[in-house]
Amino acid sequence: MSERVMSGPHMSRRRRIVGLAGFVAVALGAALIPAGSTVPVSAEGEQPPVVLTPGQNVHIDAAALTVPGYAVSRRAQTAQNPDNCRTIDSSWCDVYPLQMNVPEEDIDVSSWIVLATLRWTPRATQKNVPELGDASTSQYVVRVYYDPPCGSDGAPPCPKDEAGNNLGDDGAGDPYAAASATGTAPPAAVGAAEADLHRKMAVTVAFYFGQPVPYSLDLELVKLDFVHPVDLSGDADIAVTDQSNTPDLSAAPDTPPAAAAPAPARATTPAPAAPVAVTALPAPTLAPQPAFGSGDLGGLNGVGSTNLEGDQLASLFIGKAKAALPPAGTPSGLLIVIFLGLAPVISLVLPTGWMWRRRRQRASPA
Repeated sequence: MSERVMSGPHMSRRRRIVGLAGFVAVALGAALIPAGSTVPVSAEGEQPPVVLTPGQNVHIDAAALTVPGYAVSRRAQTAQNPDNCRTIDSSWCDVYPLQMNVPEEDIDVSSWIVLATLRWTPRATQKNVPELGDASTSQYVVRVYYDPPCGSDGAPPCPKDEAGNNLGDDGAGDPYAAASATGTAPPAAVGAAEADLHRKMAVTVAFYFGQPVPYSLDLELVKLDFVHPVDLSGDADIAVTDQSNTPDLSAAPDTPPAAAAPAPARATTPAPAAPVAVTALPAPTLAPQPAFGSGDLGGLNGVGSTNLEGDQLASLFIGKAKAALPPAGTPSGLLIVIFLGLAPVISLVLPTGWMWRRRRQRASPA
């Protein structure tokens, strides 16, 4: 008996060791697993690179940016571009460099779209603000940039229109490829279409004004395969016919008409015989046709047609109803006693007796 049962102090010490081990395991798990994010993020400014694989969404949970940047964002030298978010604007702007998990040979054979969706929960939202719509008290802006933008050092020159105006990376004269509007309520979703994956790209998130709140960012790379047009070059060799099945020879080259063949000599024919009188046969009598205009589809002159009225329509439903269910019978008293009296007793006695028997077996010496 002494080998099987532990004393009180030993049992208490064992319980303390097991509880301490469980607490250490939970603490290590919480330290190793990021809370709700597939990409760890720092507090502000430069963030770890985000690897984008076509068709796979990357979710990021980030802490709140506590310094509003609306006042300085109106200046060109403090714009929300990747370089400024890494340096002078890092207190109110996060930048996420993008790494495309796409083979080099697949870049030019497909079209690519970079999607960015920014979500946050504002402390309050003002509905129907003039010229803004629904405006929130916490305002974030998300943008997709080429890193660096066109026209910068190490970047290609910006495209221009026929008048020589700078079109920028978005085709409208802006230095970014896509951007959300200022003052809109969450979520803010943008997409950079026809993305050039030969250039580096980045996504910036800026806190413009209001109350600081955490935000989440979803990034995705979408692949669009090119649709090649059908080759119709061989259709020129197919002869086109009109409704009279006469070949269309309008496209054929002009050729001189062939010389007419000489007419054959006219043969002498005998005089025609007198015509034979033919008796005309009477026209056959046709069976009466169904009157479709009046609903007679069977050609039976109204009998069995779809034009039903009065008793004919009512006869379709006579005798078709289901019989009513019979009334419930008198319940059996024996079954009531079994299910309400005997069954509960058995369900309580059997488990209790089984537990009592196991306890007796454990308590008895081996």
